[in-house]
Amino acid sequence: MTRSLDDAPRGQTPLRTHDQDNGTTLQPQRGLTPFPPAMTCSLNDVRTLDDLRSYVHRRLCEKENLLPDQFRMTEMQLTRRGRECGLQFSLQGPRSVRLGAIWAADHNLLYFYDAQGVRYAKERLKLRLLPECQARRAA
Repeated sequence: MTRSLDDAPRGQTPLRTHDQDNGTTLQPQRGLTPFPPAMTCSLNDVRTLDDLRSYVHRRLCEKENLLPDQFRMTEMQLTRRGRECGLQFSLQGPRSVRLGAIWAADHNLLYFYDAQGVRYAKERLKLRLLPECQARRAA
């Protein structure tokens, strides 16, 4: 069910929730980026870097039971000897909760880290993805 703008307390903009029945969309609060609508469900569905971002965001949110549309994920390129070799993902949750993941492009592996910095999962991607700079050169 979707809340209307009239339901919000004075001076606040509500976050509209998605209703499957009538197809409403999310209206993000200030400072939040809405989560992409096409969420990658499994590791086998990861075929592009956007799929990878979606998958990692969902997995990190699941770890701490966070709502994906409420928390943004940032990423940073990792380089080795001047060449891009992967991506580091960070998700800042409520309070001091910070989750992370690293995609090692050369080994095609994803490493997931919890709020204490302890690795809790290691997954191999089924399909090899190219880092963005290499994908641009190949196109």
